[in-house]
Amino acid sequence: MNKKNKVSVKILGSDYSFLTNTNDTIKIEDTVKYLEYILTETKKKNPYISNYVTLILTCMNLSEEILETQKAFLTMQKKLVNAPVPAAPVQSNKEEPANADTVRISRSEADIKKLEQYQEEIKRLSEEVNRANAIIAGYKTRLTEVRSENEKMKHEYELIEEKLLESQIELVKLRKKIIQE
Repeated sequence: MNKKNKVSVKILGSDYSFLTNTNDTIKIEDTVKYLEYILTETKKKNPYISNYVTLILTCMNLSEEILETQKAFLTMQKKLVNAPVPAAPVQSNKEEPANADTVRISRSEADIKKLEQYQEEIKRLSEEVNRANAIIAGYKTRLTEVRSENEKMKHEYELIEEKLLESQIELVKLRKKIIQE
């Protein structure tokens, strides 16, 4: 069973803690730095919005980025699967069969290198998608928390508003009583 590690980060001035399967602190730091960068850019473009709305807009922007990355990934995957394997050139000179074999081998090595590059790119894009999905999951969790806090604050506000109204009614009654006396 994987051991979970507790990580604490500060995002938009608020502290957050979460559990992760990775011990790669550099990866986590890079993820948080990227998130802070995206949040800051969103806030710069919309300076009068709340942190909550900033989180939502950033979440939408990251979702769009993930979709574009996934599309690029699928396109690259299709290209890789459908990539034609170049045929070795036909040797007209039958006296040099060793050179034809050398050409075939070098072409095969080039194809293998290309495939390896595609695989590395696919791996990199997959990691990006996974990081973005983790960020979105964190946003969803935070969004749920913020909504809960919002509902709680709304309820408290309604109670305070109700108490204020009752106090105002009591004040009017006391004024009326003083005036009558």
